Amino acid sequence: MPGRPAHHREHGFANLNPGFERPGFWTVQAFRLRRVWAALFGGRPAPAFPRVANDGRALRENRGEATLTWVGHATLL
Repeated sequence: MPGRPAHHREHGFANLNPGFERPGFWTVQAFRLRRVWAALFGGRPAPAFPRVANDGRALRENRGEATLTWVGHATLL
């Protein structure tokens, strides 16, 4: 598609890694079975991370220390 990166396609994303191979049928089924089994019969409990209210002023004024801010589902800044 003109003007877009090579991995962008009309109907989605294409993996350009020449070594990439799609997993076989049984590999996919085993993955799905493990996910269903873990969802139904447990697994490791999620870790309990401390929660602190966002202090926007402190984040804006901080110029020297590294910070980690959870924005949502799978996003960290």
